[in-house]
Amino acid sequence: MSRRSKRGRAPAVFRLVCVGCCLSVALSAASAVFAATATFTLVKTTTTPNPVKFSSPTLVDLDGNAQTLEIVVGDEGGNVYGFDSTGKSLWSFSIRSFSGFSTVQTACQSSPAVADLDGDGAKEVVVTLASRDEYVASKPGAIFTFHLDSKGLNPTATGGFARRALDRNSDSIPDGFFASPTLYDLDSDGLPEILATSWDYTCYAFQPNGALVWNLDYDPTSNQEYGFVAGDTIWTTPAVADIDQDGVAEVVFGADAHDFPWGHQLPFQSKSGGVLIALAASTGRLEYGASGAGRFFTESYHAEGSGSYYTANGENHIPVVNISEVLQSSPVIADVDGDGKYEIIHGTGQTIHSPSDTQHNRVYCWNAENATLKWSRDVGAEVFACCAVGNTDGGSDLEVFVRNFNETSPKLYGIKGSTGAVLPGFPVALQAGNPRSIGAVIGDVDGDGQMEIIVISCGRVHVFSAAGVQESYFDSAPGAMFTSPAIGDIDHDGRCEMVIGISNGISIYRCNGTAGTIPWGQYRYDAKKSGVVPKAPSSPAKRWSVWPTG
Repeated sequence: MSRRSKRGRAPAVFRLVCVGCCLSVALSAASAVFAATATFTLVKTTTTPNPVKFSSPTLVDLDGNAQTLEIVVGDEGGNVYGFDSTGKSLWSFSIRSFSGFSTVQTACQSSPAVADLDGDGAKEVVVTLASRDEYVASKPGAIFTFHLDSKGLNPTATGGFARRALDRNSDSIPDGFFASPTLYDLDSDGLPEILATSWDYTCYAFQPNGALVWNLDYDPTSNQEYGFVAGDTIWTTPAVADIDQDGVAEVVFGADAHDFPWGHQLPFQSKSGGVLIALAASTGRLEYGASGAGRFFTESYHAEGSGSYYTANGENHIPVVNISEVLQSSPVIADVDGDGKYEIIHGTGQTIHSPSDTQHNRVYCWNAENATLKWSRDVGAEVFACCAVGNTDGGSDLEVFVRNFNETSPKLYGIKGSTGAVLPGFPVALQAGNPRSIGAVIGDVDGDGQMEIIVISCGRVHVFSAAGVQESYFDSAPGAMFTSPAIGDIDHDGRCEMVIGISNGISIYRCNGTAGTIPWGQYRYDAKKSGVVPKAPSSPAKRWSVWPTG
């Protein structure tokens, strides 16, 4: 189924309404209501020429000084920006810096992925381009990579690459790369490669210079076999880990699906909806075993060459997991039940197809080692957002937080990772309006030893306790926000900052109190957009206590 302070700055004004009293007080930055302790004050807003609409800020150490973190984000004009920990602008880079892309102004609505891809001690930035409101659009989708120097400055296209997607819908315009890229060492050479999924049905794997990693040869009649072709649009960011503990990492992503046998690597869909796919990271091929053990597919091969290629007795990839709704919630890999084995957690998708069964409006948790369902949870509406996962109660398992896709009455759900039960105090109501929030973050932002969950909904920043109590909220000025926030002590002052994208740039807020543990601090967990929470160390006191930023 085809068709996403400056210190000393004069503050804006917002009202504080105290619980249990009628006192109203003028404060800085926005409108807020407090029920507990985690409150934020605007530090600085830095403007950009174009809106930062859907690109969630990435926090990463660009200059080798681990005590401070820099901010990387994209805008609606296809530009990427770097800011230091105070919000000072460091650089900007446009896809128009590449030869042949001078007229491309497609929006950057993904969260940039950042890492040292070539081992020279300096970072590379990887960005994808698409506009989620223009599936059939006049602006081509693309992916590009550029280099920074060892101090995180001076972006350059030299040695990088820019590449358009394919045109699958025959409108003469390359389809979009909407999902954020993922950086992972696919070939075990010690350096990350680039994974990117596209509306052109393909999961690509690139070297830093744009060379293809996977040498797939499923279809000898195709000259456009550039990656794994799922047969329908892909909106999700891949997650990569050794999910079944066989020593081989898997690439896991969700895709839309339909029952027409289209796409030479994943034909013969059993029904319209969505499918969860697991590939061998080193080869890009579907993994399979006896009776599909440990895999999400069984498959058999027909000899390539002449004759009928697509037959029931030929190449036959049969999904074990084929949900009746599209899968547009990027999967997360984590040991949510504390048993030492990975699970895969994801939502369904946008309300495009409305089946009558019970496989939609849900968050799913699969036992990754054998592709069996651990639990599913009805959350009342479709789920486009990526789940945030972290330990919020000090127990042996993890908790899952996700916002549902509902325009009139959106809610944030908290779910127990080991059982799938809704956490006490949840779901909680969010600001109504445009439903396209990307995801939540989790952290002890005020140093009280208790986790907060922060999510943006139609321009409002909600701060909840792990018990579902709203500690504060505020409406950012200026502009609506549709991104994930990013949280961390980015300037090494002992307090937690929060970075959000707004309609004309970014804003940095500082929380009261002392920064504590942050188990999920930005979209897709880290700057590589891995979506993987490492398994817990043996000591319960050290479980999920460190959030990586590089």
